[in-house]
Amino acid sequence: MKKISILTAIIFSSGIALADNMPNPQLTPGVADPTLTTQVICAKGWSTSTVRDVPESLKKQVYQRYNVQPHQGYCSGPNSCEVDHLIPLTAGGANDIHNLWPQPYDGPMSAHDKDRLEVKLHSLVCSGQISLAQAQKEISTDWRVAYQKYMK
Repeated sequence: MKKISILTAIIFSSGIALADNMPNPQLTPGVADPTLTTQVICAKGWSTSTVRDVPESLKKQVYQRYNVQPHQGYCSGPNSCEVDHLIPLTAGGANDIHNLWPQPYDGPMSAHDKDRLEVKLHSLVCSGQISLAQAQKEISTDWRVAYQKYMK
């Protein structure tokens, strides 16, 4: 039987949840924005800055849904965490609470790794090597598996 550290026991007994590198599929199944088609996201000059609009109030709701305090658990690590899109904007993801979760920057398979995958998938979609629907499905099913497939 695996021993639980005192810190882990305190965190679990306090009701503080830890951010994880995969979202809870019941809370964050992934949602695509039907207006962000391949033609839109691959258009010359298009940038996520035109659609990136996750207000602080929505970010707070995401942390509450996950029972994660922004500066506790994984979010208290050296690099904290971000409210991340499961299906990224670069793959047609929506600014919807069902597409957002607190993802840590620390640890294996961190938000930094997912960011690199997002860039790669965008490139593959825009070059016609995979469809937008395939990119959305693979990243929302298990982005870590997609990372192994496309980044290794």
